[in-house]
Amino acid sequence: MISSICRKTAEALGKELGSHNDQVEVYAYALEILLGTTLELVLIILLATIFDILITTLIFLFTLAIFRWLGGGVHLSTYLRCLLVGLFIVLGMGYVASLEVDCLYLICLFSLSLFTAIYVIVKWVPAGTDKKKVTEIEKRFRQKWESIYALTIWSIGVIACIYGNLYSYALAAILGSLFSSFLMMPAGYRVIGSLDNILAVFSKGGKEVV
Repeated sequence: MISSICRKTAEALGKELGSHNDQVEVYAYALEILLGTTLELVLIILLATIFDILITTLIFLFTLAIFRWLGGGVHLSTYLRCLLVGLFIVLGMGYVASLEVDCLYLICLFSLSLFTAIYVIVKWVPAGTDKKKVTEIEKRFRQKWESIYALTIWSIGVIACIYGNLYSYALAAILGSLFSSFLMMPAGYRVIGSLDNILAVFSKGGKEVV
């Protein structure tokens, strides 16, 4: 449905602007991302509010988005699949982060996530896909350093939350970092690839993610 709406809107826009078919495809893809992301965010906020996990959900989502934006990682093959699976994961992790957790366990988990993130940044960032890879040495090093800066700020924020007894906020940020790191690892690519194959059996359609 989203694809159909975006396609028709893009065709109308292309006709108005006198654009070629390739440009219409770009318009349709951009509109699908914009509309899909907006819809996902609205659904996340609405459902998280209903289940009283709004803050932890948004912290997880923000952490995941920042590290994914800087470091890359695997995607499902269509945007619709990314949308639906992403909705499930974000709400699920927001709920997990709202559960009670011992301070010592939280510190251990923070240490694990920190060292995991450092290893992933050094080893695999920027993590690309078949259709989008960063090969320029200078750009790769820049993205690594930007990820390190973000990780430093994240570490300060998590430590501050732990020190202030805001354990659920700290856990949400830790889970966001761990999950983003996993999506940049070879194991993450294999798991998401297998999930994509399973989903392909039940559904077809949607724009390919690049």
